[in-house]
Amino acid sequence: MDEVDLIKLSPAELKKVQYREINEINKERMYIAVAVREKERYHEAAKLADKDEEFLRPIATKNLSMILPKDIRNMCKNNNICIDEERFKKKYPSGDIKIAKERLSRYLNFMDNYINVNQIARTNYYLEPFTKNTRPFSNSKQSQNNGHSR
Repeated sequence: MDEVDLIKLSPAELKKVQYREINEINKERMYIAVAVREKERYHEAAKLADKDEEFLRPIATKNLSMILPKDIRNMCKNNNICIDEERFKKKYPSGDIKIAKERLSRYLNFMDNYINVNQIARTNYYLEPFTKNTRPFSNSKQSQNNGHSR
């Protein structure tokens, strides 16, 4: 709106224009804040993915850095990437193979931006939506005690 147009407005109409402009400015600020928060969430999830990679590297059937999208889509089928149960039992004798497979699944889903380009959705494999709280494993004792799983 032009300055001449603003002068012609009544006080009530002028207030409406001011509120509309303030709302637009606040909306822009909100978008920036959301983008910054999601970037922080993504970096937090990336740290968790790094921990999963360290955990999985000695027990995966294929090199995690050399996997192809087809290996990810059909995890543990045919000759695709999976957990080598013998190596798993040697490396983590008291570990839960189901949780190891879940860690592999969430790691692959987080790293694969060929299938899922949505960064927020991939982040949610590691963190609860809209928070920085770590998502529990669906078959862990913690989530079973809550009476529900993902």
